[in-house]
Amino acid sequence: MNAKATSDMNYLVESALESNDSALIDQYKNVFENLTEFIEDCSYNTMKCNLTSNFVPVRNSAYGMCFTFNHLLANMSSNMLVTRAGPNFGLRLRLNVHQSMYMHTTDTAGIRVVVHDQHEHPFPETAGYSAKVGTKTSLGLTMIETTRLPSPYGKCMMDKDKQRRVPYFFPGNYTSQGCIYSCLAMRIAQRCGCLHQE
Repeated sequence: MNAKATSDMNYLVESALESNDSALIDQYKNVFENLTEFIEDCSYNTMKCNLTSNFVPVRNSAYGMCFTFNHLLANMSSNMLVTRAGPNFGLRLRLNVHQSMYMHTTDTAGIRVVVHDQHEHPFPETAGYSAKVGTKTSLGLTMIETTRLPSPYGKCMMDKDKQRRVPYFFPGNYTSQGCIYSCLAMRIAQRCGCLHQE
């Protein structure tokens, strides 16, 4: 499926879901995975996950319905922190991609994993790792945080100043990818007089 066809299909699905037309919604309801059907098993720090409070659904124009774990918008009483290293103490998932439900025009199957700050909006189309169906995939991470000093040490702007300068369409903290997509959306709106929901 080429990029134009994928974009058109995503637009049709988004339009159907955002309309209140029950016939359209029924026609496209199986396109997005249900969280409880998608995640067969989940544990974090050796404790079982709570699918309804640990995950936040995020719609993406390239990947459809995505789910973010431990996001700022999740309905949790406290942040989930890692206290020990090793695969048993991080996030462990067993996923079912329901490959038999894929459209025949789909050229790949699997999942896209994006590790991001809990205060940021995920962008799986530009960052992340792809995991194949039928395999076990492990990711080991080390966090490196960069803090840029404001003037007089450089020309960096604070996040709130950046968001005032250009409309920012994504929930959470400012990111350079979110800025690029926001600027692109504004340019399309100025040039074409319309704006895609994503």
